[in-house]
Amino acid sequence: MSSRRQGRIVGLLAIMVGAVIVMAGCAAPAPPTPSPSASAPATPEPAAYDGPLMFVGDEIDAFLLTAAEISDLLPDVSDVSDPIAGTDMYSDGGGAQFDPEECQALTIEQQVRATGARSVQWRIGDVDLGPGTLRVLQFGSVAQAEERIQQLRDASEECASFRADGTGTFTDVASTERDGILAVAGVLRLNGPGYAWNAFQGYAQVGNVLVEIIHEFAGETTFDSEAVVEALAGRAALARTALIDKLTVAPPASAPPVAVDAATPVADWPIVFGAVGPLALGDDAKQAASEVPGVDLVQSEQQPDLLRVTVQGSTSNVDLRVDDSGAIDSIEVGAHFSESGAQNGALLPSAEGVRVGDPFSAAAAAFPEGSKLRVISAGNDVYMIADRSGQVIWFTAPYRGSGTADEAITSISIEDASTWTYLRF
Repeated sequence: MSSRRQGRIVGLLAIMVGAVIVMAGCAAPAPPTPSPSASAPATPEPAAYDGPLMFVGDEIDAFLLTAAEISDLLPDVSDVSDPIAGTDMYSDGGGAQFDPEECQALTIEQQVRATGARSVQWRIGDVDLGPGTLRVLQFGSVAQAEERIQQLRDASEECASFRADGTGTFTDVASTERDGILAVAGVLRLNGPGYAWNAFQGYAQVGNVLVEIIHEFAGETTFDSEAVVEALAGRAALARTALIDKLTVAPPASAPPVAVDAATPVADWPIVFGAVGPLALGDDAKQAASEVPGVDLVQSEQQPDLLRVTVQGSTSNVDLRVDDSGAIDSIEVGAHFSESGAQNGALLPSAEGVRVGDPFSAAAAAFPEGSKLRVISAGNDVYMIADRSGQVIWFTAPYRGSGTADEAITSISIEDASTWTYLRF
């Protein structure tokens, strides 16, 4: 009840009491009763966040299992590493032909087209096997992660036996689905001409995150698929709750666009999520360029969807990829397959002060919650950072064998990873 309304009621009561006293003509007036003070209304609890569960940056750390948990779940585990802010990737996609086709989902590298990763590795016994790996993979949309886990569940149901340059089986399968979390695990055995590969594999998905465990083995080894499924699903449930609590208090909001004067020199253009200077993803490329003084676009003769920005007639090494309508799909500053030092980064746009030609480590220093993906087949290191809408900024540098030299950044790119697709079976 408001204090104004209380005042009116108290006043009305006083008038009524006075009238009674006058009519009675004898009773002395009673001392006034103090009016109750108005209490502040209680602040209502915010409604629990119920939007898309988009994990970003260090939030995906919540999915990692501890060294003790990994050792309890899997046989012959030793030398578990500390968490790594990234992972390796050996190919760009593709592989052998499978029958049934959906069984290929069991062998592809799930980290292809991820926008973030955390990983842990461990030694397996005393035999010559690759390291065991737990990966937490962040994608550009919830739908992408859901598609991955659905393909894996389909494969677990359809691929008790299959063919792929030999024969294969996926057995000892367990799965669970609850509260928006899906988990599945089983034992994969592949036998082909001159090779045999055996691995226990477990997966879980919630929101835009897919978690996978790969643990090779030799000979006869027993695995508890049910225990792994429950461990992965349980940890995913804790991560889900933590994110909902966080977003309930601070709901996600779109960052305001960065205003850039069209006359700003190209070297001063900021690289941000969704835009490089005055050029934004989704804009009509030619229209956007026409509004920037001195800027023109030159179409590639070999690649019709590639437009290169020129400034005052000079090539700037800012490339636009466009879709069929001419809208900007992606922007690359520099050239990711160029040699380190071949470009003058001082003439190009920068991301939080990081430019082409800077050491690769500068990207992690400027964006500490990102992830490093090493693409072995392409010979590239990629450092990626993504926001909750799926917009991504990624830095590329050459990867030279097993060396640890801090190579120079050769390109900085932006894309909308929520539109990315991958192999579908």
